[in-house]
Formats: sequence, structure tokens, C-alpha cells
Amino acid sequence: MYKRKKSKYKHAVVGGKKYYLYRITWIDPCGDSGHAEADEVKKLLPAKMITQGYIFDKDKKLVWTFASYDTKLWQRIKKHITKPHFIRVESNTINGIPDINGCWSGKEFWMELKSDKVSYPKLSKWQIAWINKRILNGGIVLICNETLLEKKLKLYRPLSAIRDARLLKPAFAFSFPVKWPTVQAALQELLQLDPGEARSRSREEEQRIEKELKG
Repeated sequence: MYKRKKSKYKHAVVGGKKYYLYRITWIDPCGDSGHAEADEVKKLLPAKMITQGYIFDKDKKLVWTFASYDTKLWQRIKKHITKPHFIRVESNTINGIPDINGCWSGKEFWMELKSDKVSYPKLSKWQIAWINKRILNGGIVLICNETLLEKKLKLYRPLSAIRDARLLKPAFAFSFPVKWPTVQAALQELLQLDPGEARSRSREEEQRIEKELKG
């Protein structure tokens, strides 16, 4: 049995077809491999699980879902940025986890991919929550944002908790057509960045952008 809630807006377009995002509630059987008395067995209850994913297909018995899919941006990254070790991450159970886990010269990092018409990375509340937790625990999170109207590729490395994605300032911005060796060099520079030195500058810039938005 599953309970699904169709999002009003969220969907993915793959191959010209729309796949809608659902919140699926399902029951996971549980058991105990050890010895137990009858009253202890009766206390075992199934776990309530919640999965968020795009519905790929379904029939009367089964539902097929996917959490992410290869975008053109990801295809270009894995083709042209070859020095880091990248793993494409797909998760139906962890909300907000970035698209890519990477490691380069001993530096492990996460990278969220965005491709949209707006000029800033359009992060969901779950993505912001995940990124903030990782940054506050000393992790490295990058955002690679393709702005289709501006025709630019922007790289971000948030150094403090994100309050509003519109306040983020890109560390690098590359006009189309993108020169990927330059992007790879910029990525390496971001991984070597000392957060302590740059955090105050980042906060000042955030305050400046916030004033512009209010004005």
C-alpha cells in the first residue's frame, strides 16, 4: 500500500515527457533474528517510511520511481571535468542531498547542479537545510548553476548558512560557450579556499545584495 501526494508544480521533463514528484508513504516490515517471547513478538510493528521521488511508471501492483536523472549539464561536467573523482548520487530517502559527491587531491566535496532561467540557484528548502547542516559541520558544498537567460555558468561555494539563495554571490561566472579547462581550474581554486579568510567578505557581499533586493 502506498499513499501519494502529487505536487502542484514540481516535475521533471525527460525526453519531452513530464514526470511528477510524489510523496509516497509505505510500510516496511520488521523482524527480530533473535529469540523472543510471544508478547515481545506482538510488540514488533512495521516502520512507516516516506519516499519522495518522480513516478516513472506504475501498475496495479508496483510503482517505479527515480530521484534524479542525467541532465545535459551533468553530462558535460563528467565529460570535461576529469580530474576529480565524481559519483552521481541518487536518493529517494534523503531529502535535499546534492547531485554529486566528489574528491580531488584529498578534498571531499558535494556539488548541487542547477539549470534554470533565473539568475540565482533555485534551491528547495530541503536542499538549503542539507547544505547548511553540512557547511556548519565543516563540509564543502559547491553549487554549479547554469543560468539559461543570462547564458552563464556560475560556481558557488557557500561559506556560511544560506538564508536566501538570491543572496548568494557566485565565486566564478563563465559566459557561454563555456571553456571547461577554466572551469576545472576554478573548481580546484574553490576547494583550496580558506573559509576563515573569505567568510567575512562573503557576509559583506550578502548584506549588500540583501539591501538591493529590499530596495
